[in-house]
Amino acid sequence: MKKLIWLVMLLISGSVYADASLPPQTISRIETGWGSEGLYLSFAENNKVEGCTNSRVRFERDHPMLKDILSIALSAFHAGKKVQVRVSGCLGADHKGIAIAVVQ
Repeated sequence: MKKLIWLVMLLISGSVYADASLPPQTISRIETGWGSEGLYLSFAENNKVEGCTNSRVRFERDHPMLKDILSIALSAFHAGKKVQVRVSGCLGADHKGIAIAVVQ
C-alpha cells in the first residue's frame, strides 16, 4: 500500500510541475507589476495550462534572459505576430514563463 501511495504522489507531482508550451497567441498587453515582480504578458486568446487560473504569463525579474524576452515580446507585439511561450507551473494565478518564440 505504501508503494502505491508513493507512486501516485510521484506521478501527480511530476505532472503539476512539468514544462508546457502554450499554443501560439497574439500579445494584447505587456506590463510590469506594481512592485518588482517581473514582466507580464497578456494574450487575446486567453489560453491556459491546467492548474493556472489566469491566462497571463509572468517572467520573473531575476530571469537570466528577461531583456531578451522583452525584446522578442515587443517585436512580436508591434509586428502583430503570434508568440509561443514555454511555461513551468504557476506563480500564484499566473503562468511562470521560461521562454518565448515568435511564430509565423
